[in-house]
Amino acid sequence: MLRSPNSTFSILILLFILPTWAAPQEKPPKPKPKQEEPPQSEEWKKKWTTDPALADPRWQQAVAFRRKGDVDGAIKLYEEFLDANPDEVSVLISMGMAYWEKGALDEGEKWLREAKKVVPQHIKARQFLGQLLLHRGRFTEARKEFEELAALPWNRPDVKASAHLNLGRIALVKRQWKRADQMFFESGRSPQKGDRFSGKKGRRLTRGYKKTVFWTKVETKHLHIWFSPEIKKARDRNARQAWANVRERSFSIMCQKLGVKFPEPWPVYCFNDLVDCYTITGAEDIHDWKYSWWIISDGWSEPIGHQLAHQVVARVAGGRPANKILVEGLCHYVDGHDVDPHAAARLLLKKGRLRTIASMHLDQSYRLKTARPYGESFVAWLIDTYGMERFLRSYRWYNNVLLDQGWRRTTNLDFRWNDALSEVFGRGIGQGLGPLEERWRAFLSR
Repeated sequence: MLRSPNSTFSILILLFILPTWAAPQEKPPKPKPKQEEPPQSEEWKKKWTTDPALADPRWQQAVAFRRKGDVDGAIKLYEEFLDANPDEVSVLISMGMAYWEKGALDEGEKWLREAKKVVPQHIKARQFLGQLLLHRGRFTEARKEFEELAALPWNRPDVKASAHLNLGRIALVKRQWKRADQMFFESGRSPQKGDRFSGKKGRRLTRGYKKTVFWTKVETKHLHIWFSPEIKKARDRNARQAWANVRERSFSIMCQKLGVKFPEPWPVYCFNDLVDCYTITGAEDIHDWKYSWWIISDGWSEPIGHQLAHQVVARVAGGRPANKILVEGLCHYVDGHDVDPHAAARLLLKKGRLRTIASMHLDQSYRLKTARPYGESFVAWLIDTYGMERFLRSYRWYNNVLLDQGWRRTTNLDFRWNDALSEVFGRGIGQGLGPLEERWRAFLSR
């Protein structure tokens, strides 16, 4: 049968297009299901973007009070605002943070929980509550807050990184190495340079402390202590238990003096020397704060309880200020030593070598070893004369004063120390630094 030219042409066209037509076609990608708006997100967004508290003049006045260290004045303004607006979450959070600054941690926690109750998925309410719980050593509760914070679908990258960072710290304290490394890795993926640095540092420390898995462990009521195999002295377990019991007694004394309790044990790593410490932690000083405030490094021959005191004081007094005289003096006062705190200062006074505190601050070259005799005596005299409560009030205000914008404009930090000390002692005790130092010197000369 003969084909017509037209039919032959049609067959050629069909053969030409057949491979393309017959080839399996890629299925178009399925559209991603639209995520439902998470519960209460609209409420949260409304609270976040329309905040009547920010437009209230009392808000800025309260901010100014807190910068000056007048936390009670700020709290009074917050109370006035909450009388008319009891569910204003930003003021509830500020109230909680103000009580935290004041050292009233129970009250601070109460107000932060109230803020979370009003808006359960509020970022700042959960973030600050988690940090306060971690600050108090309640790791299980803090971990729950940070896990839920990291899971919020509208969270900012920096907030997620902060949550992962704190989860890594908790895992590090609990010796959960795999989880710690994972959380620090997540924190290191943040677009923020500081978060990436912190995540990298956390992973480095995790690798170091993982080497302690075979160290000898001794437990007391509040402390879990691991001993480096480099320690050659007292290798007998009973001797190490006795060493740990001395630390436990010192810890109990300082908690009693400061009126605090800690529900979960603290990890303490005891090193033989600085080289041993550096191998594990990367820190060149056994008394370094390390990456997590809840990990304590100690030395076999170090002063009993002093490093523990730094940790406990940080939980009570709102942090570690730059002023070496105050922090070293307070830690010595609570660390359980029976040594006369005034002996070294009296000897310096007798030899005519007891400098004024103001002149020490203006001398950039003074060191911790030089400052310690001053702090041990001056702080002990302040507490014994005016009481722990008034001293801690001044101690906390000191941190707040240095954060004030007016003080930041002064470039010489040491000069700011003297002025700040005069102001906070005037507020907390009723006298400035100069008159107080004169009375202290008169006490030493008796």
